[in-house]
Amino acid sequence: MKVAVANTTPLIGLAQIGQFDLLRMIFDVVYIAPSVYAGIHRGAGRPGSAEVQRGLAQGWLQIASEWDRSCVEALKIELGEGEAETIGLANAMRVDAILLDERKGRAVADRMGLPVLGTVGLLLLAKRQGANLNLADSLHRLKAVGFRISDALVEKLLTDHSSD
Repeated sequence: MKVAVANTTPLIGLAQIGQFDLLRMIFDVVYIAPSVYAGIHRGAGRPGSAEVQRGLAQGWLQIASEWDRSCVEALKIELGEGEAETIGLANAMRVDAILLDERKGRAVADRMGLPVLGTVGLLLLAKRQGANLNLADSLHRLKAVGFRISDALVEKLLTDHSSD
């Protein structure tokens, strides 16, 4: 069983470009922390809200709250609540990936030895696993909705994965 823990940004980013269901294709279960759910739920009608509700109703997306509370409190010193809970949750579970985009959160998760995967990495993984996905279109759409991806990185990814 492939399991992930997701922070807010990858969920919203995938929803914004119409690729939220890639999560279900790659993972059997995706857990989110309560603060991640609250942040997305407060945005009812905004990108990610309906998709998260649908994933919860289908059961492959789940809200989890079991983690080492002292770990989360220590992480809150340098991270926001959602990132701290997401990393604390991933640290307490056996996960195949922790889905994070924010640089500081990724650095902390890397230091803790957690398998970090960002939104772009999810797109690449889905493509490698056979998803019917136009990588160039998806990357350009991510940029259009405000994801910080340099043109040079987009070009490199498209060159490196042109035969995928």
